[in-house]
Amino acid sequence: MRGSILSLIAALLAVALIGLASLIVVVYAPQLDSKDSVIADQSQQIAHLNATIADLNGQISDLQGQLSSIREKYTANIVTALGAKDISSNDSTPRHFYITGTVTNTGVTAAYNAGLHITGYGPTHEVLINMTSALDSSVIYQTGFSTPGQLSTVYPTQSLGVVIAIYHSGTVVDYEITPVWVNPP
Repeated sequence: MRGSILSLIAALLAVALIGLASLIVVVYAPQLDSKDSVIADQSQQIAHLNATIADLNGQISDLQGQLSSIREKYTANIVTALGAKDISSNDSTPRHFYITGTVTNTGVTAAYNAGLHITGYGPTHEVLINMTSALDSSVIYQTGFSTPGQLSTVYPTQSLGVVIAIYHSGTVVDYEITPVWVNPP
């Protein structure tokens, strides 16, 4: 008898579990199907948005390239035609590095803070002159390695005559003269 009661309880429990499982499937299956449909729609939206992002990133890259090209076309460009010579001292003039020639802005915008960066080297390649000079300077006393005065502004197609004398010690046997400037922001 005890065995039949246990069998009856087990059968009732099995029926209850099957009924509960059926109830869960009947109640939650439509909700799961609805959520699966929402997930599928959102996955498609994500794929579409990712494709849009990739397209926009490509457009940004193209526009940045165009902007760089425009900046290159619409900037200042300093071109020099210079001569330089180290002149030894005499009774009236101390030793100086003498630069003459012209500086021209061939660009389409003004060149701001324009000057010449001058590096002069001695016989053992030691640096005797290392400075940036304004274009309108005429005489500079080199005391150390400094940048004298205010730099120049050179407008489009403007050409400036340059005469610079840099008084220094030692003998300049080699040099580099590089134009420097800033384009407008």
